[in-house]
Amino acid sequence: MEFFLAFALQVLFVCAVIASPAAPKDGQVVGDGKIVGGYAVEIEKRPFQAALMYRNRFLCGASIISKKWLLTAAHCTKGGKDKHFSVRVGSTHHASGGEVFNVHEVINHPDYDRDTVNMDFALLKLKEPIEFNEKKQPIHLSELWEPVALNSRCTVSGWGETRDYTESNDSLRAVDVFILDPEVCRKAYSKFGDIYNEHMVCAGHMDGGKDACFGDSGGPLICDGRHVGVVSWGADCALAGHPGVYAKSAVIREWIRENSGV
Repeated sequence: MEFFLAFALQVLFVCAVIASPAAPKDGQVVGDGKIVGGYAVEIEKRPFQAALMYRNRFLCGASIISKKWLLTAAHCTKGGKDKHFSVRVGSTHHASGGEVFNVHEVINHPDYDRDTVNMDFALLKLKEPIEFNEKKQPIHLSELWEPVALNSRCTVSGWGETRDYTESNDSLRAVDVFILDPEVCRKAYSKFGDIYNEHMVCAGHMDGGKDACFGDSGGPLICDGRHVGVVSWGADCALAGHPGVYAKSAVIREWIRENSGV
């Protein structure tokens, strides 16, 4: 079995310890692909969705949280130079349409741990503000006092792998997943150590077939109109008994306020 840490970036083989996910070093581009078992969706239905690029090539997903700030995963940005990041917003396609904004500053969460993927968050500050319209809108961020009930139906979206050669790798896709008991992920990934914790959200289908995948990293998990998680890591894609793991955005709500004012 192969263990994939940080959907977009690194294949980790079963071993005594978990290797660090690859960082987008200067001149290196990683990540591409689609949602597994999902459906096509227009950007008007997910106007908060953004495509994160490095040196003008697609890398990961991201979420618009204000006119000048976006939220993504630290494993997508750690190790890269701020000046080489940009985002495409307002487009159903990750490689065309909409508008492209250069990133002014990347703020990786100070407690992000490459080995355990704990606190897998990064803020992106744009050089110029986004003008909102029906294709570009911020998403409401969950607060700690807004818990998500077990078995809630949520949606994750992105341009990650589909594992289906008949589906284009250019257009945005989404898939519905369910919030699962944390013990499910804790047991599923226990062989890799005690890495699942209270800063994470377990979501998916226990029988497999529907999941985020490589290239979806950093993208949003949305429940009832609220941003609940950032696509972070898992075992391969859509494997039975191995749901996806998301970085829980509510745990960094104050950190976001302190650094962005959002």
